[in-house]
Amino acid sequence: MKLKDAIEEWLDELDIEKASKETIRAYTNSLKVFSKYMCDSTKLDNIKAIHIKEFAKFNKERGLKIKTQNGHISIISVLYTYLVDEVIVSKNLGYSVKLVNGNDKKEIEVLPKIKLKH
Repeated sequence: MKLKDAIEEWLDELDIEKASKETIRAYTNSLKVFSKYMCDSTKLDNIKAIHIKEFAKFNKERGLKIKTQNGHISIISVLYTYLVDEVIVSKNLGYSVKLVNGNDKKEIEVLPKIKLKH
């Protein structure tokens, strides 16, 4: 099965399960980026964990916000959970990439209550 076909099947399943339009839109947009990155016609059997890791690196280099980077990887994991459940693939490759930790953000200054009153 090709990646593009697997994505279409899963999105159809989400629609049948009555997922919200916003959820389907977000998943569609995220998976469109992944599908184009992998070339739409890539067979699922040819996708390896390294490809998911390279996709995560690609998103980081594009300057995407941490939340967006994590969103892409999470959605790939959910897609692969479906594919495993349907016995289309045997392993969830989305688990091969750890989500980005946002601890490198700027520290927020906490003001004492006295300053807040002024």
